[in-house]
Amino acid sequence: MSLIGHARPGLTIGPTAITIALLLPGIAGGQAVISARAGMINHVEGQVLLKHAPVLNQTRRILCVGPGQDLRTEKGCAEVLFALAAYLRLGPNSEIEMVSAGLMSASIRLYRGSMIVDVRRIFDENSLAVFVRDLKMNIVKKGLYLFDNPVDGTASFRVSSGKAVVISSGAQREVKKKWSVHFSGPSDALVVERFVPSQEDELAVWSAKRAAVVADSLAAENKKKTSDSTTRIMLDNLPDRGRAGIKSRQPTSSGVATGLDVFRPIATNPNDEPARRRKISGG
Repeated sequence: MSLIGHARPGLTIGPTAITIALLLPGIAGGQAVISARAGMINHVEGQVLLKHAPVLNQTRRILCVGPGQDLRTEKGCAEVLFALAAYLRLGPNSEIEMVSAGLMSASIRLYRGSMIVDVRRIFDENSLAVFVRDLKMNIVKKGLYLFDNPVDGTASFRVSSGKAVVISSGAQREVKKKWSVHFSGPSDALVVERFVPSQEDELAVWSAKRAAVVADSLAAENKKKTSDSTTRIMLDNLPDRGRAGIKSRQPTSSGVATGLDVFRPIATNPNDEPARRRKISGG
């Protein structure tokens, strides 16, 4: 059975490359970080509502779940940029509130339903928290974290990989890989036990597919960056005669270079005919 039944085709709202670039090391000063925002909706399938308004397939602008705003799924699911290199994947019939939104520090509350938090990288500055009922879970290592909060019944928090700290009534407890926490209310004791990940968990299967898309996009982005870097290195290491024929156009008043002026020397010595000039636009 499909995770979302007869849902509409998937929609990737924001530029995937911007989101994927967040996983790259050493990009803190890059354009990707400036463009991306915590709470950015990266992908949706089926019926998803932001602030009670449907997220439509024809939407092409970047949408974000801001602090204090709700994101709800019906027969659908959604992927949200939780923080830098961390994704939140919300299952059907679920609802979250973005409590605070920052690329390094963010927190969310799961009101009902199921979600997975996929943390691909942890930074020293990170502060990632999830609230479920009266519990707070601080994520302290990269890994995969699963949350369930049914309307009626026992809520649970599972650490498939990674490590988190659960805070309840002022007391703290570490929860490591392959351990889970079950709880019903503030007056009930936490039940901590080992668990075996299910191969039939539909949200986990969908999350794994989305993670593969992220990995493929990251590989393509890395390949492109490597290609661009190789081209720059080749230009930088041209002999003086060849390098003298290439001049980068200076940025315009808007701060964006409009192209490269490339000189193609035809002559091999000063007595030959003058070099001809060709313009390559686009930069």
